[in-house]
Amino acid sequence: MAGIAEAKSWVLDRLRSTAEPRFTPGAVRFLRMRRRADCGKAKAELGYRPTTIAQAVRDAYDCFVRRGVITR
Repeated sequence: MAGIAEAKSWVLDRLRSTAEPRFTPGAVRFLRMRRRADCGKAKAELGYRPTTIAQAVRDAYDCFVRRGVITR
């Protein structure tokens, strides 16, 4: 992946593309670090309760409907 990102960046630099690249050599390096997020402090200090992805999507959908952004 790192090689592909390097080649893509080189090509886009030569074409003077105005599109913002998402797959960059820096992004690949960051992903290879395998860092993990820790929500322990948010749980302890703010009472954060993580949910499943499915529940988060349902909540977001309900919020968009409530705000009138989309219709049910």
